[in-house]
Amino acid sequence: MQDFLLQWQTLIGAFVGAATPLGIVLINRRFLERKDHLVKVYKMILLATTNALEVADSMDDFRNIRLTSILNFINLDRANERPSLGEAFFPPLARTPLGDAILEKHCGSDYVETQLIFALTTSKNFALLIDDAQKKFESLIQMQTTFVLQKYADHELLNNTFEMKTQLYRTYLKDYFFVNLQIYLKILAKTRVTTRVFMRLGGFRWRLLFEPNFRYFIGRKTMMAYTERTFKKIDLYLEKDIQDEYAGLLKQIKVQT
Repeated sequence: MQDFLLQWQTLIGAFVGAATPLGIVLINRRFLERKDHLVKVYKMILLATTNALEVADSMDDFRNIRLTSILNFINLDRANERPSLGEAFFPPLARTPLGDAILEKHCGSDYVETQLIFALTTSKNFALLIDDAQKKFESLIQMQTTFVLQKYADHELLNNTFEMKTQLYRTYLKDYFFVNLQIYLKILAKTRVTTRVFMRLGGFRWRLLFEPNFRYFIGRKTMMAYTERTFKKIDLYLEKDIQDEYAGLLKQIKVQT
């Protein structure tokens, strides 16, 4: 019996001895894959942020220069008693939403993953926001052109209507487009900070500080309550950095008036 136990101990010891290096290799590989994934994710966030800032500058010029020029031409045509044709083009804007690749691998934190999902969804909505702004402007110009060519009404009514709709479009850009753009920038700022801090702390230290994975819950309600408390704790920890990051982005875009 003693020999039998000794043989089993030897066998188990040999198995553990052989498996330990393999386990270390697999853990190390998983760590490196997550690290590479997070670096790629961070670069994608930087690219999306750069795109949003470029869109902000282009749309600011479009609103304050091009649309103002259209309004000036309307006044000039009104003075000359002729209908105004709005000859203008929407600025060429790149749409660079975050790709689904940011979710290819789980980074090891539910909080970070939730933020990435939120940023991904918002970035796709931002691309749709640009499309909507372009369609609205092109519809405005096309409608005015059609009305003028078909002599739908006298020049005074046509010019007054065109002026009113152009002003409404400028208001739409100020009160809706740029407001949503700044919301998007804030989400990108939070995602940048979250990813950067997570990479700096590392997955182990992050989980130790915020998301220990040895918790067990009785029922979904208890788990959701714990998750909410955890997320609030992380929000508070990152709050100052996020505010500074967002303020820095706002300084890079022109103030809307």
